[in-house]
Amino acid sequence: IHDRDIMLRKATKCIGHFARVGKATKPLAHFPGFIGTTLALINVRPYNAIPFESRLSCLWTIANLACNTENMSMMMCTPNLINSLVSISCRRAEAGDSLETIMEILRAKSIASRALLNLSWSPSNKVLMCQNFALVETLSNLAMERRAPYRKSHTMQDIMLHTRRNSLGALRNMAAAPRRSKIALCGYNNGKLLDTLTDVALNETDQSAIDLSFAAIHNLAIHDTAELIVDRPALVLALKNVLLEDEDDDSEEEPKNSRKSHASSTILVLERTITPDMESYDNLRELLDAVNPSNTVDEDEDEDDMMPSEAVNATAV
Repeated sequence: IHDRDIMLRKATKCIGHFARVGKATKPLAHFPGFIGTTLALINVRPYNAIPFESRLSCLWTIANLACNTENMSMMMCTPNLINSLVSISCRRAEAGDSLETIMEILRAKSIASRALLNLSWSPSNKVLMCQNFALVETLSNLAMERRAPYRKSHTMQDIMLHTRRNSLGALRNMAAAPRRSKIALCGYNNGKLLDTLTDVALNETDQSAIDLSFAAIHNLAIHDTAELIVDRPALVLALKNVLLEDEDDDSEEEPKNSRKSHASSTILVLERTITPDMESYDNLRELLDAVNPSNTVDEDEDEDDMMPSEAVNATAV
C-alpha cells in the first residue's frame, strides 16, 4: 500500500505539472480517457483511500486544463465533471478530523472553485452553469464561508479568501449570461443569489470580493430583474452605501471607483424600469433621494427606450 501511495503521489504530481504548460493543455484534455481517469481519482471514497496530495494534484489538473478556451466547452459537457467539483466543494470537516484533513478540505474547495471560475469564462458555459441550480447553490455557499475552523490560522483564512473570490468571480461571469439566464439566477430559491451578493456587499471585509459582488449585481440588473432587486431593502442599502462612501480615502481608489461604477450603472437600470405605480417604487425613491436629493425621475419615460446594463466580462487568463 505504501508503494502504491508513493506511485500515486508522484504520477499525479507529474501530470499536474504537465497541465501547467499552456501548449499541453489541449492534447491532455483530449487524450482518450484522461479526464475520466482524473475524475475517478478525485471521486475515490472513502477520501482516505488515496493520498490527499493525489486528489489535490488531480483537481489542479482539471483547473489548469479549464484555462484553455479550446477545452472549456468540451469539459463542461464531460460527464460527472461539474458534479465532481460540486461534491468536493460541499465537503465539510467533521468532529475529530485532523488538521491535515481540514487543510485538505479547504484546499480542495479552493481549487474546485478555481476550476469553476475558469470554466465560467466561456459564453456557452455560462448558460449551462446557470441552469445547474446545484452549482449556483454551491457557489453561493462558498462565497459566504468566512469563518476559518482555526480562527488564528492565517493560512486557512487566505485559502478561504481565495475560495470566496473564485466563487464570486464565477457568479459574476455567470450573471453576464443572456436575459433568460439572468432571470433564472435572480428567481432561484426566492432570490438566494441576490441575498448572497447583498450579504457580501454589506458584510465582507475583502475589497476584491466586494467589488466582484457589485459586478455580479450589475450584470444581473436588467428590465426583467429590476423589481426583484429593488424589492430587497438590504440590497438597496448596499448600493446606497457604496455611492455615499467617503472619497477621502485613496488607499483603495481603483476598486472603490469600480464599485461605484457598477452601483451607478445598476441604479440607472432601476431608475429606467421602476415606475411610481409599482409597489417597490418607494424603495427606489428613497435610494435616489439619498444619492442625489435633487434627482427626479421622469415618470413619462418611454419603456421602449430602456436599455439593459452592459455585462461585465473579461478574457480568460
